[in-house]
Amino acid sequence: MHPLADLLNRLRRATVATPAQYQAFEAEYLAAVVAAQDDQSGPTSRLRSLLPGALDAYRALPSTAHGPPAIGYPISDELEIARWPERPPIINGVMRAGEVGLLVGPPKTKKTFITLDLANSLASGGNWLREFTCPNPSRCLIVDCECEPGEIHRRQNKLRAAAQRTNRYRGINTDLICYAALRGLLGQRESVDARLERLEWTILDARAAFVIVDTVSAFLPLENENDNAEVSAIMGGILDIATRTEASILLVHHTPKGVAGRAAVDMAAGAGAWTRRADSVIALGLEKSGAVVASFRARSMQTPDRHVIDFPVDDGGVLPTASLFLEAENDE
Repeated sequence: MHPLADLLNRLRRATVATPAQYQAFEAEYLAAVVAAQDDQSGPTSRLRSLLPGALDAYRALPSTAHGPPAIGYPISDELEIARWPERPPIINGVMRAGEVGLLVGPPKTKKTFITLDLANSLASGGNWLREFTCPNPSRCLIVDCECEPGEIHRRQNKLRAAAQRTNRYRGINTDLICYAALRGLLGQRESVDARLERLEWTILDARAAFVIVDTVSAFLPLENENDNAEVSAIMGGILDIATRTEASILLVHHTPKGVAGRAAVDMAAGAGAWTRRADSVIALGLEKSGAVVASFRARSMQTPDRHVIDFPVDDGGVLPTASLFLEAENDE
């Protein structure tokens, strides 16, 4: 493990501090920074930016082992908070940088193709689903827990071939898309915290600005996805990762049976905390005609108006065009 990463891990896990221990940590931090001064990679730069805050939080811990950790929370006055930059959009009308989104839908709603289309759109600075602009080319990490690498490659090729007819991915930089194909690699038992920590380091290592986790239930070893307390803690951890890495994270999740007519915030299977703690929700449904219907809820952005979009999908051999209806949801 990178020495700076190891130091950050130990600082975050500490529950008690003494002046001598703090000085030892600070000396170790300075030595590690000097040792890595020639490393200008993204992960090392990000670790350098995270460690001073971790040292401050460590210094705020109690100096004895009695009582709970007393980590202070940051306090800002009006002038300081006015200096904080607003998060820029990474997908106009859908998500901003450093936010967590949830894409939910039943089988056969083309969730994988829709997320691959998003990765391609981000890598080209194009329009996702032909409608939502991605302002700047962005590096995307796809954490796929259900498809083998060969299947991911096949689907990408067919999607790009279908899109080539309309030149949708003009100028795509495929170097901006990387994959963590995890099917068959998640068998060993890990805690949720350990797996979330592994996700954070993978995001930093990939230098990703956008992350797609397909699916969240396959990635995380959940005890009970219907337990609001457990899911709320998991979503809180993912929100923390998005804040620390400044990466947007889109979680792909499934829906239960009988969700027709539900609002987007009630579409995810399991606990309500899945959708209620997400910054954005994209809920897919399948109509009798075969059309995919999507409703949106975006906490920090104006919710999209209703659209009808022709979206190329693949069912093997023939590439039909399915109508994808994008429907706004008013969330008062």
